[in-house]
This record gives sequence, structure tokens and C-alpha cells, in this order.
Amino acid sequence: MPKNSPAFDFPQDLRDAQVALHETPAGYEEYAKRLPWSAEPMPGWEGDKQLHASGHGDHRYGR
Repeated sequence: MPKNSPAFDFPQDLRDAQVALHETPAGYEEYAKRLPWSAEPMPGWEGDKQLHASGHGDHRYGR
């Protein structure tokens, strides 16, 4: 940090919460890797709108 910029003394609970916030995605990914695949396939859903289609002549998605 440059010498002439202000230093902020944040409360420890806020600093701990910030650390936990950054650790959460990594913890979730590790947890998800340990979960088994479903033993039975789950039904999908029907929809009128293609979620990942641009709608601008993109024929790869059946439009």
C-alpha cells in the first residue's frame, strides 16, 4: 500500500467473514466432487425458450 493512502482498521469479525466468503466456493466444489451420481436418471423439463440460444439466427440450437 502506498505511504500516503489511508489505512483502514476493519473489525476482525468483518475480516473473518470476508475470508469465509472467499473459501466458500472452494469448499462447495470439494463437497460436490465427493457426491455420487444419481442412481436413477431424473426427468428433464420442456420449455418454449432455448436458454443458451441467442435468437439471432443461431441454427445450432434448433431455431
